Amino acid sequence: MQQETTKGENVEAQKYAASVTVPFHALSPNKQAGENKFAKSRRVKAQRHGAHWALIAIKKPQFPCVVTMTRIAPAGAAGFTGLDRHDNLPGSLKAVTDGVADWLGIRDDDKRVEWRYAQEHGKEYAVRITVEADA
Repeated sequence: MQQETTKGENVEAQKYAASVTVPFHALSPNKQAGENKFAKSRRVKAQRHGAHWALIAIKKPQFPCVVTMTRIAPAGAAGFTGLDRHDNLPGSLKAVTDGVADWLGIRDDDKRVEWRYAQEHGKEYAVRITVEADA
């Protein structure tokens, strides 16, 4: 993004990007079906609050911004190959999305935030939250 100064020179606008990784096992909504309601409640609460508190270590972005949540799972892990990007990936990260929205001080349907989802192989289960903005 180029920004013009009063002298007519072009300067590169500063970009903001920060990332945190939290050790969560993001379960597909299909895998959550057999989960005890108390266990599910504990897991959702831990992921929501954990994401919020992990993000406190970084500076909040200005709006609009892009939040990318990357599900990380060991290669060959049960459920990794079956998780699709259309329904299950965003569903598996719902509690984390709510924690990010809490940190930003918004609702998760705020139009100033673009939510993106990705997945990759890693050594341990985790979720990487990356926040990007123009300033």
